[in-house]
Amino acid sequence: MAAGHSTPLFTVGSELFKWYYFVDPSEGNRLAAVRSGSPSSSTSTWTIAYAGDALIFRQRDLTLCAAEKFDDDRRLVKMLPGQMHTPPSEACQWLPIACAPPK
Repeated sequence: MAAGHSTPLFTVGSELFKWYYFVDPSEGNRLAAVRSGSPSSSTSTWTIAYAGDALIFRQRDLTLCAAEKFDDDRRLVKMLPGQMHTPPSEACQWLPIACAPPK
């Protein structure tokens, strides 16, 4: 838990590809990933809330949401403002499938 915060802060990563996800404010708050090193803590720490069994990933006043279709099988993922109510729209709720065990 970061000093001065009552809500735990997390980093979000991909076990398969070894990426860490962050928000890039210089690119319109685009979600980005880095494989080596790490982005600044202000853009790579997330709060996680629950809505039933779903997870909600937030950073500052932005919420991680599914967006328009990329192709028949995938959707784009975007950081959207204005989803601070709980629960946010279903597009901003993520159901866990399999979690990696702690290292």
